[in-house]
Amino acid sequence: MGKALEEFCLRGAVWPLYSLNHTSFGRRRGLAGLAVPAVLFWVLVSTSCSDSVGPTPSKARRAEIAFLSDRDGESDIYLMGADGADQRRLTTGAGHAFDMTWSPDGTKIAFHGGFDAACDIYLIQHDGSGLLRLTEGQRCNLWPEWSPDGNSLAFISSRQPHLQWEIFVMAPDGSSPRNVTNSPGSDYVTGWSPDGTKILFHSDRNGESDVFTLDLNGDLVEDLTRSPSTSDGYATWSPTGTKIAFRRQEESTTVVFTMDEDGGSLTNVSNMPGTWSGGPTWSPDGSRIAFTCEGEDGNGEICVVNPDGTGRANLTNHPSDDGDPAWTPDGTKLAFSSDRAGNGDIYLIGADGTGLQRLTTSAGSDRKPVWRPGG
Repeated sequence: MGKALEEFCLRGAVWPLYSLNHTSFGRRRGLAGLAVPAVLFWVLVSTSCSDSVGPTPSKARRAEIAFLSDRDGESDIYLMGADGADQRRLTTGAGHAFDMTWSPDGTKIAFHGGFDAACDIYLIQHDGSGLLRLTEGQRCNLWPEWSPDGNSLAFISSRQPHLQWEIFVMAPDGSSPRNVTNSPGSDYVTGWSPDGTKILFHSDRNGESDVFTLDLNGDLVEDLTRSPSTSDGYATWSPTGTKIAFRRQEESTTVVFTMDEDGGSLTNVSNMPGTWSGGPTWSPDGSRIAFTCEGEDGNGEICVVNPDGTGRANLTNHPSDDGDPAWTPDGTKLAFSSDRAGNGDIYLIGADGTGLQRLTTSAGSDRKPVWRPGG
């Protein structure tokens, strides 16, 4: 099929480890991942056109959730329907899988994991086929992040001689890797701008950790938070491209802030003095932010708030530890992880706090739900 026709058809018809701060449960008080990690990683981790004239109507994509589980002894990627049905294992034999992310078209998943004490980026198809190792023999490679067009993957690597973490960008087949940062500190990628022209990251290159952006050549680097007395990180861009949410630690308190894409209009949106908050994630339309917040017993809860700090609500309000909030593609519900049944499971709840539903019931620990795009 020619490329022009192919593009036309596509239009007609994407535990032991990640960073210490990517754990699903616990108090999340610190920002250990903002400093150079000291842990020793053993991680291991068609559309076709009809031959007939005219486009073939496409079927609505089934809503699906990928998640991590150790139910079979390893940390592997599993897939299930939005109601918890048809649970299946995708990464059999892949060692350990962590920190997965769907391609924008929902056809494949990038993750880090490894074989034989390696620490690399892998790719697997939606149906569990075609496991591909994208990095190899280059020390440790973590945190893959897809560009919005699906043509690039950003990730962090310790392959440089000075052993700091640097950001690299490569093609989805692992070819043409290039270093887009080269600073004396450690840099940690957390996402892309919606238009794909900038990479969002945090770095301790100036002392304490700040939130930065850079262009794809690494020529234009901007420090957005410029706060020497706090540690800022784990930033995420609003789908509208006008706002950025991030987590800030000051002494023993962690809070969620929003700011304009140039660093202006800084707003504390979690606004819960003396408590911790973290893990902000935007609703698909950018109108709400979900994050993990501290409950009355110091446990994790799922909270939501407007980008200006109004309308904050605790959705779960349960003495267990709840975390890993993930919006449904239509923004009406959130999947999350919870240990309320004695071990980690995936649950679903309405964005208004109603309709709680348990999706997994395995004897293992199920965590880190990620919705397939377009479901």
